[in-house]
Amino acid sequence: MRGCLDGASLHALPDELNPLEQPQTLRLGLLAAALALVEAQFDLLHQAQADVAGDLRRASPSRGSAGIR
Repeated sequence: MRGCLDGASLHALPDELNPLEQPQTLRLGLLAAALALVEAQFDLLHQAQADVAGDLRRASPSRGSAGIR
């Protein structure tokens, strides 16, 4: 069966991907974690902007009634 890993291969895999022995793996993992944090911050920023824009629209007087009492 192609692509199937046996028990010995599964036990060897963590050793092959040991981040202390593979600095590139560690760097890529840290980069992925940092990008996930940045993406979450951008999501919060976009939500805050949408909330503020909605609040401003609700708080501003309508243009049709400006100056008319």
